Amino acid sequence: MKIYIRGMTGHIYEIDVNGNTPIENLRQEVADRQGIPSDVFFLVFGGKPLKDGLLISNYPNIIKGSRIQCVEKTIGGNI
Repeated sequence: MKIYIRGMTGHIYEIDVNGNTPIENLRQEVADRQGIPSDVFFLVFGGKPLKDGLLISNYPNIIKGSRIQCVEKTIGGNI
């Protein structure tokens, strides 16, 4: 299924995923497309961060056409 990621610059990336796609693989794909390291941002869907170690299928509200935000990490900030 295709989902959309809004990058930190506002650019929207279309990415093919399935339920077995690990979140860390999705983050790496976004990092590669933006040309930045994957450890300087996190992905947010529905106001909640997507956690490494989980799969897309762990987030049942992520469906075809969903939009996910890419948000820059701040120094000393936690979620």
